[in-house]
Amino acid sequence: MTALTKSMCWELVTIKKDRLNGVGAAFYRKPTSNECYESRGRQQPPMCSDDDDANAAWYVRLNACIHRVPTGAAERGARWPADWPRRVRAPPNWLNTSQVGVYGKAAPEDFVADYQHWRRVMDKSYLNGLGVDWSRVRNVMDMRAAYGGCSPRR
Repeated sequence: MTALTKSMCWELVTIKKDRLNGVGAAFYRKPTSNECYESRGRQQPPMCSDDDDANAAWYVRLNACIHRVPTGAAERGARWPADWPRRVRAPPNWLNTSQVGVYGKAAPEDFVADYQHWRRVMDKSYLNGLGVDWSRVRNVMDMRAAYGGCSPRR
């Protein structure tokens, strides 16, 4: 595992172990530039070809390769996202007005429209209509659940 993460230019940040159940987790940092990729002696795993879109998510074949670190200021992933919770409401910097979103508007406007739509849905149904004391609920990812889970506080 160490050889693989080193060849992927990942830097080990820390290893933590849970005191209760003894489960450990290693935390890695991906490179912030392409220098390490360019100086690798052995090109395994290989770099992705230029026509392999790093942002494609649906109905694309996953290739065993590494994408280059985005370098252009307008590229997706080149800048850190806005702080929480602002990033929920504000369109990311890489959305271009030349791109068309789901609702047919320019992508940044579409992002805002989608946020407003789901905000209304949440306000009208989930937040008020279920009789749940939301101050006693927290969102917890359950690794055994198919899509994550919601766990009440105790």
